[in-house]
Amino acid sequence: MNKPIHYIPVTINGSQYNVEENQTILETCKKLGIYIPRLCYHPDIPPFGQCGLCIVEIDDNGTGYACIQKVAPNMNISTNSETVMELARSNFYNFMDMSVYPHSKDIEDLFNYFAPFTEVHERQDDKNISMTFNSSLCIGCDRCVRMCVDIQGIDALVEKNPRFSENQCISCGQCIAVCPTSAITHTPSYQHVLKNLANKDKIVVLQIAPAVRVSVGDLFDEPPGTVVTGKIIDAAKQLGFNYVFDTCFAADVTTIEEGNEFLERLNNHGTFPMFTSCCPAWINYIEKSHPDLVANISTTKSPHIIEGVLIKNYFAKVKGIKKQNIFVVSLMPCVAKKMEIKRMQLAGDVDAVIIPQELADMMKMFEINWNQLKNKEFDSIVGHSSGGGQIFGASGGVTEAVVRYTYEKLTNETLKDTLKFSIFRGNESLKKAEVKINDVTLKLAVCNGIKAAKHLIETNGHTDFHLIEVMSCKGGCVNGGGQPKKRHNRQTTHLVKRTENIFGIDEKMDIKTPKLNPEVIQLYEDYLKKPGSHMLHTHYEHQETTFLANLRNERTKHHMLLSEMRMVSISHSNAGSMLQMGKNAFTNTTLNLSSTSLVSNLSDLGKHKVRKLVEAFTNGFKFPINTTSIDQILEEKTAFFVINSSEANESFDLAISFYDLLENSFDDLTGVRYAVCEFTNKKAKNKFRIGREIDILMEHHLASRITPYREVDISSSDFGEPNFERWYMVLCYILGVEPPKLEISVLFKMARSKDKSIIKYPLRPNTFTIASLKEISKLDENLTKIVINVSKGTTYEPGDYLQFLPKNPPELVEKVLASLNFTGDEVYKVKSADHSSFIPEIISTRQLLEQYLDLCTPPTREMIKIFAECANEEGQALLEELNENGNNEDDNKDNVYHTAAQFCETYSKYGIPELPKLLTCCPKIKPRTFSILKHENQQMTVIMQKHVFYTQDDDKQNSTEKKEHEGLCSSYFSSLINNYFNNTEKPKDKVAFKVAPGILRYPKSNKTPVIMIAYNLGASSCLALLHHRTDSTFGDAIVFYEHTNSAGFQELEKEFHNLHEKGTITNLFIINSTENTSNYNSILENSKDVWRLWKDDSTVVFFSGNRKSESEETKIINEAFVKTTIKEGGLRDEEAMAYTSRHQFTIEIIK
Repeated sequence: MNKPIHYIPVTINGSQYNVEENQTILETCKKLGIYIPRLCYHPDIPPFGQCGLCIVEIDDNGTGYACIQKVAPNMNISTNSETVMELARSNFYNFMDMSVYPHSKDIEDLFNYFAPFTEVHERQDDKNISMTFNSSLCIGCDRCVRMCVDIQGIDALVEKNPRFSENQCISCGQCIAVCPTSAITHTPSYQHVLKNLANKDKIVVLQIAPAVRVSVGDLFDEPPGTVVTGKIIDAAKQLGFNYVFDTCFAADVTTIEEGNEFLERLNNHGTFPMFTSCCPAWINYIEKSHPDLVANISTTKSPHIIEGVLIKNYFAKVKGIKKQNIFVVSLMPCVAKKMEIKRMQLAGDVDAVIIPQELADMMKMFEINWNQLKNKEFDSIVGHSSGGGQIFGASGGVTEAVVRYTYEKLTNETLKDTLKFSIFRGNESLKKAEVKINDVTLKLAVCNGIKAAKHLIETNGHTDFHLIEVMSCKGGCVNGGGQPKKRHNRQTTHLVKRTENIFGIDEKMDIKTPKLNPEVIQLYEDYLKKPGSHMLHTHYEHQETTFLANLRNERTKHHMLLSEMRMVSISHSNAGSMLQMGKNAFTNTTLNLSSTSLVSNLSDLGKHKVRKLVEAFTNGFKFPINTTSIDQILEEKTAFFVINSSEANESFDLAISFYDLLENSFDDLTGVRYAVCEFTNKKAKNKFRIGREIDILMEHHLASRITPYREVDISSSDFGEPNFERWYMVLCYILGVEPPKLEISVLFKMARSKDKSIIKYPLRPNTFTIASLKEISKLDENLTKIVINVSKGTTYEPGDYLQFLPKNPPELVEKVLASLNFTGDEVYKVKSADHSSFIPEIISTRQLLEQYLDLCTPPTREMIKIFAECANEEGQALLEELNENGNNEDDNKDNVYHTAAQFCETYSKYGIPELPKLLTCCPKIKPRTFSILKHENQQMTVIMQKHVFYTQDDDKQNSTEKKEHEGLCSSYFSSLINNYFNNTEKPKDKVAFKVAPGILRYPKSNKTPVIMIAYNLGASSCLALLHHRTDSTFGDAIVFYEHTNSAGFQELEKEFHNLHEKGTITNLFIINSTENTSNYNSILENSKDVWRLWKDDSTVVFFSGNRKSESEETKIINEAFVKTTIKEGGLRDEEAMAYTSRHQFTIEIIK
């Protein structure tokens, strides 16, 4: 006898159903046509949850696997929430971690579900001596392009795949300064320096440029522009440099050599104008763009090259040191200097160039504490300068120094008033002056930035001057491309302070020109004899290094993934380890991957909140992280790896070395328990997963995996923080240890602002535009047509979406402000680490709650946590219980909360969190998306459908009640509509909107035949594409439109009929939706018309609607076309399925 079937009420994705009891969530959803991804599930075998793809959210209180968890009365299930999608997608990528995917319809469906679009990086990885580009880190923000085009005027990055060495790039490095992800960065040189520091036979000398002494402090939280010369010298000595000299000494020599060359040209009617030669990026520009002006460049070598020459010749002679035993390093503000020392005519004068960040990295390796450094003095002989040498680091400084020297040379007097020639200071793009000395009038110009020089040359204005100084970077070397990055405006705080302090050093010095510098006088008397030595002069022409020549002749070939990993590892090898291991650096059996080094090497995670989480975990976890050697693994019987493979770094390098060590080992690791967590970047072109390789090798060596390998994607919207937290929570649970208590990372920094104008004139949400309502008209009870006025520059393609950003009701905002004791008109400056945030830089508290925090949705667990952090004892107990049990209305009537607003009102009496924490953890308002029906005359039209649901009436059996959805979007648009119709003046409400790419896109070829299938509101997207068909060049189009016969959908039906009468639509079939009629049936009934288009392989199919899930809709439509192919084409089943698969299907599910 069959048992009676009992039904229970459940809610799935916000809709209520009566479903069979004793069924799993997966079985229930399959019957309802709700797609849940799965791979390991099969109905004939017991479920196991191995793949983790069928994860769902249950009662807003946790997650479970749909294949295992059974439905229960009143269960609230979400299959597509952000949390679910993030977890399922992470599990999917982990499960599908293989080089070649097997051909399978199941796997193809999963890829279409999880990754319908793949981001393509057009620009490839690139590298030269100065700069490196990592395409995997590029987010396409175009900051580098705008800097290169708009500020520098070089246009080197406007191509789809620009190459540093094959275009107009001058290696100025200003693109590095503005890159938010370090996709473009300097090419490091410090490894070469460290290797020579470890060589006892080498005398390693450091010279310090004038501009870095006012910038290095930025890396150690010193006030902007602080002069830290003495501390740099002390740090260099502790690193092992034998001598430290001042490049300003060579600047004095440059002044004499360039000044005499200038006077010689004046006296002998030489080539004018004479361009200064200190800036290598400027030299690159002339050689690439204006080779006819090479003869105008001063032949004097740049200061640091001159310093290198004098160290290796004059200093070496005085000290009795062999020239070949000296290794000269320049600490420079400029990445172009790295390339300059490789020029064939300058090769060997300086051996390496490092920038401030590389000095800081070396100090970090050697654990040199900045705050404990003392002020030391430069070494003598070639180490002291005049004030004129100091000002070389700022725009106009070279000209001022040369004019000071020229004045003394022509007048035979000592200059007493240096301010006489301070006219070249300032931040103007082009500074011009005429200086009269005796009977000579000098016409001088200072180009502050390469763009100014370019304009001067291209307008032929350069011919009016005798001497022109050019610094490629605006402001001079104090703003060089190798200087520390700054979050502030480069033209304000840092630049001004650096420049002021550079000239401040000059003001404090007694000696203003090289004429009175005793070390310079000694140099010329004892060694050079007179200006003009060939050692200090050169010539300029287009020169290629051996590296560049090889690069042009033969491109580097692609390598296998592990080979690429090893190459990256070697190029970024751990310099500290090399110092300790010497020649056996990669064969030593002990590799130090301490937890301390791990955290220090997550520096590239600095912009992600997950970094603090990792630091807290490594500090609080009682077991060692990243065990040091195989012997130690065998001794401790545990091995835990947390590896950052998102880019090449020390942690990554050492992991590669450990992999090589393990791969070549024959040790039996039976009894060893291990776990691996790896940080990666899914958006990267090259996804290095060395942690995955270590995980596999550990298993091959018979070690036991405690938890599955976990990959944490730092490019995800939450930076991978929940994923990492779940990994260590499971790990601690299995190990039986208390997990570290971790604080919530705050994503926003807020500072009070006095700008009260923002209250009356609020800033628009980031990436959104403000538009006014043009017209609202009700098509029927549930459908409303909304027309907005858009700006003239709004771009749109047929099929695009219009996204509105709704607002919280004003009365609700005021309630929350009162309960939290916040002042609504308090204004804040906001800095966000959340790249998905719409919040502008300046905002009031009221605006924040009204436009950005979703007060109408349930609070997140993080929100409960921050309230618990600040609550009193009573509140903490309630909130901890709440966090564990969730929103269980039956268990605790007093502690029920439905929305974030209600939660704030209920629990603020126990304690109020800080606003930045609330901003981080409170649910954010999300835009609501509509298909754009029409865009014409700067107006966009959309159709909005009211969301309704049906509730069971407990008092009346089998009766239901229709209710409107009470969410934020529904209430917001209801208020807009009511305000429009209830106000006779038709108020022009403002709405925040933006245009987003749609799913449906018309084929590239207009002649492509199309078959459109629409259900209810899906008509909007199809009509938008059809309005695009404006002439006879378009191919045939068949439209099937099924709707529920309401007045609103009948209006959309009229639109289709109008287009059919115009000939835009070839065949139109309207279906009134009933149990026995559907688009599916209509396709079969009209198979001859369908086949006329379908027999063309290029025919595409569009579907838009909201009746079923994407997979179910695809299955139904596909089956209809297979049957049509069998009936009209005479093909067998298999042939018909193969033929149907040749066509393109695009499915859009309207939610």
